[in-house]
Amino acid sequence: MSGFRFGLVLGAAWYLAGALWIPAFAAPIETGGEGIVQSILIEGTVNVKPSDISARLKTRIGAVLTRDTLREDLKEIWAMGKFEDAAVDVVPQEDGFRVTFIVTERPIIREVRYLGVKALGEQDLKESMPVNEGDFYDPVKVKGGEEKIRKAYRGKGYPDVAVRSELVPAEKERGQMELVVTVTEGAKIKINSISFEGNKVFPAGAFKKVLKNKEAAFFFKSGLFLKDELEQDKQRLLEFYKDEGYQKARVLSVEVLPTPESQANKVDLTFTLEEGILYTVRSVEFSGATLFQRRELFRKLNLSVGATLSQRQLDKGIAGISDLYTKRGYIYAAVIPDIVFEEVRGKGQADLTLRIHEGAVAYLDRILVRGNEETKDKVILRELVVKEGEPFNTDKIRKSQERVYNLGFFEDVKVYTEPSLKTGRENLIFDVRERQTGTISLGGGFSSQFGFVGFLQLTKANLFGLGIRISAEWEIGQRRKNISLDYFDPYMFDTPVSLGLGFWDTERQLLNTNFSQRSTGGSIEFGYRFWVDWRASLGYRYQIDDVDPLRDINGPKDDGVPDGVFDKHDLPSGVPDQPQRTSSPILTITWDTRDNIFDPMRGTSHRLFAQVAGGPLPGAGFTFLGGDTKFYKLIYDVSFFQPAPARLLPVFRKPSLGLHTRLGRGWGFDGETLPLFERFFLGGTDSIRGYRERVLGPREDDGSLSGGFAMWQFNAEIKWPLVPRVLTIAAPFYDIGNAWKHFPLTAANVKKEFKGLAQSAGIGIRLTIPGTIIVIRLDYGWG
Repeated sequence: MSGFRFGLVLGAAWYLAGALWIPAFAAPIETGGEGIVQSILIEGTVNVKPSDISARLKTRIGAVLTRDTLREDLKEIWAMGKFEDAAVDVVPQEDGFRVTFIVTERPIIREVRYLGVKALGEQDLKESMPVNEGDFYDPVKVKGGEEKIRKAYRGKGYPDVAVRSELVPAEKERGQMELVVTVTEGAKIKINSISFEGNKVFPAGAFKKVLKNKEAAFFFKSGLFLKDELEQDKQRLLEFYKDEGYQKARVLSVEVLPTPESQANKVDLTFTLEEGILYTVRSVEFSGATLFQRRELFRKLNLSVGATLSQRQLDKGIAGISDLYTKRGYIYAAVIPDIVFEEVRGKGQADLTLRIHEGAVAYLDRILVRGNEETKDKVILRELVVKEGEPFNTDKIRKSQERVYNLGFFEDVKVYTEPSLKTGRENLIFDVRERQTGTISLGGGFSSQFGFVGFLQLTKANLFGLGIRISAEWEIGQRRKNISLDYFDPYMFDTPVSLGLGFWDTERQLLNTNFSQRSTGGSIEFGYRFWVDWRASLGYRYQIDDVDPLRDINGPKDDGVPDGVFDKHDLPSGVPDQPQRTSSPILTITWDTRDNIFDPMRGTSHRLFAQVAGGPLPGAGFTFLGGDTKFYKLIYDVSFFQPAPARLLPVFRKPSLGLHTRLGRGWGFDGETLPLFERFFLGGTDSIRGYRERVLGPREDDGSLSGGFAMWQFNAEIKWPLVPRVLTIAAPFYDIGNAWKHFPLTAANVKKEFKGLAQSAGIGIRLTIPGTIIVIRLDYGWG
């Protein structure tokens, strides 16, 4: 029997050949022999190793030869992207077949050279041309690169640019070619003027704001002629008119007119318009709606009878109605507007009918996690408030996305759906991009409160991919020394119970004091999430506080204490001269709906903190907690963030109003007073900006700060995100508050106490270091 040969010159030809081939694909090739592959050869390789090809083949020596296997082998060879042609030659032998794969390689690009390029930089060219040195020549990629270069030039004002490429043989290099890209840039064209004809209602300035092509204006607008944007500019003008209620406006033409020779390389643009008439809403009807009543749909549409038929408002209303359905799981629901226009006595009226196709409820089939290499799936899945088998709910999906991001392990969290194999069901995909969660930091900085500080910090926020956070920190500086160890497991033994452990040994000198404080202690805390946004924790803290004066505050005199020797008898009033032990349980309850706990723009956060030391019921003899201090302490902290309904400035995204208030009250019992180090001191970064740290509050007769038994602060700021999750401007902000010694305030001293409220205003920025959750916060305030 004579041998046979089949090949593939182009990918399309190969698929056509496969479709017309003998139907018995899986059957062995009939040869009269055993049908066994005796040998495999590869011919035609120059730069590709034959072993690279053979590693992809399913045809094996000693196996039965089938047409299916040969076809799959040719597909694999073609998929390597290194060959212009691939064929197979099968020759029968005495005991089977000899199979030869014959390939024709594409040339390797030895060098990419650009000729005539002046306006584009090297980086622009690399980003445009996807073929690099050492790649196999791919004509499709090269053609795509040519078009990207043209687009880049047209974006820089070169509308007549021409780009062509060719292969030139490389000297003394078999199978290698040089790719030469020749660019004819042409002239750089700018816009001299933009004019409009046919407009009667709106001035030219209103149109120019929406166009991408702009007239030159100082340093802010280049005035480059963007040829590719002309059609889009026509569409932008139409959208402008429709948003204003002129639903039948038309852009008849746009002319590019040359300017006089005195203004070479400039053009004038003229748009010819037909405005039509203004349309208002005469009636609104809903068709096909069974799940919602008319008033619910009408409220979401927010387009009343007599109002201007604005396309922007109509689209917003349709989106709102669609959102009603998707929240109930009707993700296939469609809202189609049907508008009948009529002109009555020269005025336009429109009858609007929204035809709603509700469809069926879509259910979640499987919830899958992708992109996580370090983090375990369960760490992500346990944060979700959506469950498999439930109807779709966009609110729950958005909430789940926010909770996953708030773990702090991911730079980005994307959510999308994929069709399921089950009818009426969809798979929900959480696609995450992980960030670095382990850091070793060695450095220094300056704090207005503690001066220069050097530090060494080791942190792992996602230990073993289980969400466990551990950290160790060592600081040493002018007015602060600190060693601390922390451990936090949010799901101890895979239950919704968290475990936190801490140890610290801190020595610091606070501003406006003449003594240093050393605190050594440890804590343990158990938390429980008893609702989606609710969490409660109960902890225990044991701490020893001791103070030392920094100098002999009495100065040189005959008091029996040499100058410079510590003298605890000279400590300010209220500062204990002996170590104090504090043994206290702490209860914390939080409710947090913020979209981003690191830099929130929407949501609310409530936190109630309650602490008791030495008690809790001394009158009944319950003082079993021990320690030297006896006090109660309550703090209530609430924050509120609300984004604006629209942009206030065109260069920024939607701003968000942030409001925050904090109330605190502490008091001693059983004959004790609230310890100095548990009192409230305001001023500085986290309280009233524009004042030095801890300078606000009651003072003793000698002028030293004694701290407050009660406090209140209020902060307000408007935040504009320049780059979401990276750069935010907090401008302006306003702070007010103070701390008081006497509480509750009586009617007699309300005026006296509140007269001393501290106020400040200022501006600030928030910069999140890319790839981390570290937020650099800079505020400048005027007190």
